[in-house]
Amino acid sequence: MTNATFQTVQAINREIASLADAGVPICLGPKVTSTKRKLERINESLELRTSLGQDIEAAITNNPDLPSIYQHALRAGLESNAPELTLSGVTRESAARDELRSAAARAMVQPLIVLALAYCGFILLCALFVPELTNIYEQLRQEPSVPVRILEACRATMKIWIPLVPILVLLAFVLWRRRTDEPPKWIPGARRYLKSVKHALFAEELARLVGAKMPLAEAAQLASGTTGDAALMEACNVLTSDEDQNVHADDPRLAVLPPLVRWALTGNLGDETLPGVLSFAAQTYRQSAERMAVVWQTALPILLGGFLSGAIVMMYGLSLFWPYVQMMRDLAS
Repeated sequence: MTNATFQTVQAINREIASLADAGVPICLGPKVTSTKRKLERINESLELRTSLGQDIEAAITNNPDLPSIYQHALRAGLESNAPELTLSGVTRESAARDELRSAAARAMVQPLIVLALAYCGFILLCALFVPELTNIYEQLRQEPSVPVRILEACRATMKIWIPLVPILVLLAFVLWRRRTDEPPKWIPGARRYLKSVKHALFAEELARLVGAKMPLAEAAQLASGTTGDAALMEACNVLTSDEDQNVHADDPRLAVLPPLVRWALTGNLGDETLPGVLSFAAQTYRQSAERMAVVWQTALPILLGGFLSGAIVMMYGLSLFWPYVQMMRDLAS
């Protein structure tokens, strides 16, 4: 590790806190709710360990108080003397997840507007239209049809469901806002998008660490640790265990590695340097993620707007016309 000190780590943590204040999503662990509070605890833990005589490398490496992703990203930034690697490690993937969630939220605006209009229309239907239908059946001395009885039940319970529906919608919104760990996987291309972002982050950090003359095995461990991907970290452990042996590209233990990175680590690069090839791989995966982002950003509003809005309108139309059509059939009979 370079001549890093506790003050260096504090400066990096201040940058992370500033990014959090600016609204940039930060990933310091799966259950971290306050970035500032977590950074304060990290600083306290590191300050205590260094005051007891530990050097900063040992205080970071053997510290259970540090989240895994942050720990690997911090070590990567300090080892390569590039603090931007730490910032990228704790922001890149979380920013991608936040973008997915934001896109899903924007796509829900149109269905929610349609739901609100249909909800108000259904209230008026139950309050004004249902008594008229019931009165017609009473004048005909006939038993109300099934759809009319359903609407009568809805009218009788209006005091319950009129406030309940907005409360449930609001509760769903609050739960949606609080759950920040995983974006919805049903978004078209969401998994491939996040995978490409993760691969780009891994290749970029690995390129910088190898370029800083760090041994490949150690660099791969740190770079994979910043992604938080257990399978990727396990595959990189193969490079450590087989450091003195030739690892082949068709080794099944390396199958989880991104194809371009696997080729860079095991193939014949010719006149190209390993950091250069890894940087090219990172750029390729980043461009792939950008292309997929365009696809789901375009498709998501169309799918949600068309499907959910259409379903809401269909249900409202069914509640309006089914009783009327059934009444006409009863009158005709």
